[in-house]
Amino acid sequence: MKQILILPIDDRPCHTDFILEATRNIHDVKVDMVPKSYLGHFTHAGDTIAIRKYLLDHCAEADTLVISIDALLFGGLVQSRTMDATKTQQDYDALLQTLRDVKDLNPNIKILAYSVIVRLTTTVTDSSQLQIWEDLFEYSQLVHRVTREPQFKAQLQLVTQRIPETVLADYLAARQRNHHFNKACVDLANEGILDYVSLVQEDTHEFGLHVREQEVLLHMIETYALQDCVSIKNGTDEMVALLVARDLNQNTKGFNVDVKFVDPQYIAKFEDRTIIENIAGAFKVANMTPTEKETPYVFLTLPATGQTIDLAFEPKQTTPSLTIEQLEYYERYNDKNLFVLDVQYGNGGDIRSLDRLLNKLNNATLQGYSAWNTGSNSIGTLVLDLVIAMYYDTNPTYIKHRVIDDALYQGDIRLLVNAKMRDLGFDVWAENYSDTINDYLTTLLNAEARKYSFLDTPEFQAYLPWGRSFEVAMKEI
Repeated sequence: MKQILILPIDDRPCHTDFILEATRNIHDVKVDMVPKSYLGHFTHAGDTIAIRKYLLDHCAEADTLVISIDALLFGGLVQSRTMDATKTQQDYDALLQTLRDVKDLNPNIKILAYSVIVRLTTTVTDSSQLQIWEDLFEYSQLVHRVTREPQFKAQLQLVTQRIPETVLADYLAARQRNHHFNKACVDLANEGILDYVSLVQEDTHEFGLHVREQEVLLHMIETYALQDCVSIKNGTDEMVALLVARDLNQNTKGFNVDVKFVDPQYIAKFEDRTIIENIAGAFKVANMTPTEKETPYVFLTLPATGQTIDLAFEPKQTTPSLTIEQLEYYERYNDKNLFVLDVQYGNGGDIRSLDRLLNKLNNATLQGYSAWNTGSNSIGTLVLDLVIAMYYDTNPTYIKHRVIDDALYQGDIRLLVNAKMRDLGFDVWAENYSDTINDYLTTLLNAEARKYSFLDTPEFQAYLPWGRSFEVAMKEI
């Protein structure tokens, strides 16, 4: 039996539950995930010493290690964005040595890694930090932009004055530290310690401090001729799914990709390259190439064009994006296995579009749906759905839960939960572990899911895993 050892970046469902549920019905693959109790949980750092020990204790039996470098070194994604006064460079180097030690203990193991290029701002842990989040985001863009457009110098000076000096210094120091380890990952790939590494650019923009960092990393990749084993792409939270897809992919079946109604210049929220480029980049990571020949499997990207909005803050447009003409075009897929990607909005999908599509294609089989967080996040988990459907047994309940999460919760219900939390005096960005909120959320989501015949799933319990409203988790009752 094949065994995959996984260290995700933190304990959120997208890194843990998604993977375990998606692979649940694969009987000849065992997934061994580092226990959640060792992982980062919002502002609480993961136990990097316990993580190192777990990896060394379990790597001998594993065929593949899928690993977050940020979890190994910093204890989580949130922790990677700030400095840790308790750790020295020697401490970080000792943790990074874990990768060499794993290879020494199991020379045949494949190590598939991902390392985050810091995003353009820090973490919001309560609503009081929203202004700092916005100011750092603007600062990070302007510092780069003034090198091309000097007229922005005055604006940069103003925003710099608004950011507390200690906050800015900490953020810049964390960027410098993390860039060092991004480069270290390229070196480890060049040595053959890492079999594959993806340098993932978290929430970003056309301008920003990341641009120069990416240029340095790309130069290293080209100098070492590592284009086949090191990539730079948008995303972060999809990477466990995408690297597992790479490991499970057998490359013996074909699939189609349809982006007919996607504007070639469309850039999804929080990204710095087109969605079409990011789709291609994800398939490259998974070592997959679509075909022009007709196949039973269609990776279908719904229409995406114009200005995007963030559904974490704004409601959807009143009119669904699918037109009659588009639905008539999609009829050609009426007998196919569909993997539906909805990236018109950031942080959520449109249940109306999916409902109209499935009503039109009543002989098609929905094998995957994704519309969460960023475009690259959505693409990555959907690629895993595609690989599992092509070569293994899927988990139908998981697929329905993805629709309920992405299209119902993120697309509609989250704004109602936000209002309820505020009525009760809760901060939607902070940790609020409330049974009242979870019960309210469970009732709303179950009632909403019952409206759609294709979501004929057993009743489930919903809850906020980090106490904030941004993400939801579900489990069958």
